[in-house]
Amino acid sequence: MPPDVSRCTFLVGPEGGFEAGELTPEMISFRLSDRVLRTETAALVGAFAVLKELAR
Repeated sequence: MPPDVSRCTFLVGPEGGFEAGELTPEMISFRLSDRVLRTETAALVGAFAVLKELAR
């Protein structure tokens, strides 16, 4: 995460991704991989990725 970021919200979206109208300009959309993960798995992997990044 960039050093100037003071907070992070992690959202697990639908299989096809978020629609343009669902995102605000401040939001950064990205995929964890090319694979589609189950909601439960995506949430765990995403939480781990955020925690790992914050530990740097």
